[in-house]
Amino acid sequence: MQDDERPIQSITRDILRRIVFLASMFVLLVSVVQCWVQYRSEIERVDALVATLAGSHVPLLTVALWDIEPEAARRQVAMIAAHPEIGSVRLTTMTGMTFQVGLGDASGTADFVTPIPHPQGRMQPLGELSVAYNWQQVRRNILISVAMATAKLSLFILFISVVVYRVIVSRLKKPLRQIARYSQRLSPNRDNPPLKIQRPERPWRDEIDLVSEGFETLRGTIGRYSAERDKAMAALARERDQLEARVQERTAELEEHRRELIRMTRTDPLTGLANRRYFDDAKRLEERRARRQGTPISLVMIDVDYFKAYNDRYGHAKGDRCLVRLAQVMREHCRRAGELAVRLGGEEFALLLPGQRMQETQELAEKLRQTLYDANLVHEGSPIGRVSVSIGCATWEPGCELPLDEKLFDRLLSLADKRLYQAKHNGRNQVVAEDRTPAEVPW
Repeated sequence: MQDDERPIQSITRDILRRIVFLASMFVLLVSVVQCWVQYRSEIERVDALVATLAGSHVPLLTVALWDIEPEAARRQVAMIAAHPEIGSVRLTTMTGMTFQVGLGDASGTADFVTPIPHPQGRMQPLGELSVAYNWQQVRRNILISVAMATAKLSLFILFISVVVYRVIVSRLKKPLRQIARYSQRLSPNRDNPPLKIQRPERPWRDEIDLVSEGFETLRGTIGRYSAERDKAMAALARERDQLEARVQERTAELEEHRRELIRMTRTDPLTGLANRRYFDDAKRLEERRARRQGTPISLVMIDVDYFKAYNDRYGHAKGDRCLVRLAQVMREHCRRAGELAVRLGGEEFALLLPGQRMQETQELAEKLRQTLYDANLVHEGSPIGRVSVSIGCATWEPGCELPLDEKLFDRLLSLADKRLYQAKHNGRNQVVAEDRTPAEVPW
């Protein structure tokens, strides 16, 4: 969920601003209405005033005009014009006399006109009285009345707004601010304290109380969620540790099986020596090293003398023990790095000796033959009377007759095998490692 980038604004300030706006509109509307009402009221008041003045002064004017007393008529006109709401007064008689008091021409802008009746009730009046209002004073009176009414209304609305604001602050703003601060501190990663709102005691509940109860429910839910989450995380951690332990254990088992499988694919199950497959891989590796570095390499072929007769006389189980004893002797004599003792099959064995020259190879083969002979394993089927071996050796070293090419090992194997059979032909229980003459070399 994306964060809301809108600015934070107090709800009480927004409510107060709306109240002030609505109150201002209300005051404005009331002022307009008040202006109209005051205008009508002021016009009616002035009309009533002028009518009253006319009612009280017209009889006196009738007497003054009938008795032809100009000064008395002028005084009556001046008394009418003395009121601030009256701008000017004009009295016109039938004899052509005119009495005017005030500014302006009342005849042209008269707001009130009344005849001066004849004292004997004749139709012909003695004159005409014209009154023009002082509209500047009338407007001033209207504005003063409206201003006072507006000021009273404004003060009343201001008082109401202040009271409402205080009530909102005490009953709404403070609780909402406490709830807002509390909601900001709520977190699923800690133990949240209960929400405590400082409010006066009331015999009822309101929306703030409902919100507070909702937050308390939310706090309990968050607490249960946090406890369940911690429990789940702990269980997950234990399961992970157990899984890692099982994976490590299983990996170790697989690694052990892998090593065992490799050992089984490379090892002869009876003697524990390398088998023919491992021998084929090793000889190719050593052949490439000899060709690359020019180091000597030797191959020894071993065969147990009269072994078929041994099996026929003593049985295959004892024959297997005889082969195991020979394998033990071969391991004892192959301790240098890279030297490999191999069972090729049946009673045939081989030694791969990288880095050994012909003389060293011949000495090693002779020691091996002598060790097995000295073991004195009885073999009544052999003319020698004990178990013996025939050995053929072949060596490549710098300066020898064998070519150093990709068929080097095949030539060594063929040469060692031929010398092995030469040892058998010569009476067995011997080592043949002499180089052949150049005329006999087929390559």
